[in-house]
Amino acid sequence: MTGVMLTCRKSSIVIQQQQQQQQQQLQQQQQVQQQQISIGTERGANDSVAVLSEMLNMDSSASKQHTSDILRSSIFEDIPKLACLISMMSVCLNTPHTFSFFPPLYYIVFLADAIVTIVFLIEAIVKIVTNGLITYEGSYLRDRWCQFDFFLLTLHITSVLLNAYELICLWFPHLKWHYHPWYGVIRAPRPFIMIRFVRSIVRFKLPKNRIQQIIKRSSQQIQNVTIFFMFFMTFYAIMGVQLFGRMDYHCVLPGTNISNVTIADLAIPDTMCSQKGAGGYECPTNMECLKLDMSAHAEGFYGMFNDFGEFS
Repeated sequence: MTGVMLTCRKSSIVIQQQQQQQQQQLQQQQQVQQQQISIGTERGANDSVAVLSEMLNMDSSASKQHTSDILRSSIFEDIPKLACLISMMSVCLNTPHTFSFFPPLYYIVFLADAIVTIVFLIEAIVKIVTNGLITYEGSYLRDRWCQFDFFLLTLHITSVLLNAYELICLWFPHLKWHYHPWYGVIRAPRPFIMIRFVRSIVRFKLPKNRIQQIIKRSSQQIQNVTIFFMFFMTFYAIMGVQLFGRMDYHCVLPGTNISNVTIADLAIPDTMCSQKGAGGYECPTNMECLKLDMSAHAEGFYGMFNDFGEFS
């Protein structure tokens, strides 16, 4: 009897162990499925984080293995830094007001842009010859920062060509070429050169996994702050447009020419007003409330809440 009982106990223990193993296998399979689902749902976010971490991780040893002695030289690093500084200065000086104040400055800016473009072009050619254009993994157009540098190079080339076109229109009027000021919108992204200058000075020596964790933690906070900021900007802009509109009505003396207003015609101090019965401030009996026909410069760009953009 004792032998039969021992065999029964052994068989029951074996059955329990088998059941526990089956349960563990099922739990492991469920965990694997959940991980696959979470990976599938967060793949887009992880890809963007990986891209940012690759761009910030500038001290990777893999990218340095393919560099030549020219790319490692201090001259090759210092000259592009100086070119970035010159480019930022030319962007700051490239305004109609500065050119009207000192007309020869236009030629100085054009020459500076041409020199910077040549430096960036030589740098791109050296990198393409050394690492290849797109064939290998570390090629020029496959590197994130090189893609950004190529974008800046394209902007500089376009800007130089636009300046040359403007000079041709001025020097050769018989060609009947016309330059419009709105062409200058092509130069709008050029301030991004500051990112390249900061990148050449600041070095991140953190591992890629650590950078990914920092970006994941800060991205949600940045998103919340941006939504909070945009909400209040939109809210106050809508309130300004709906409640105020254009505040062009001023208290003036009777018989004032609304197109040619002088200080003697205005109240002291200058007071904005509303029409009688419309609510708000009403002018004294010896003055009247009129809508003045004044330019934005004469009005001082104050009180122009006629649309969303001007208020916000």
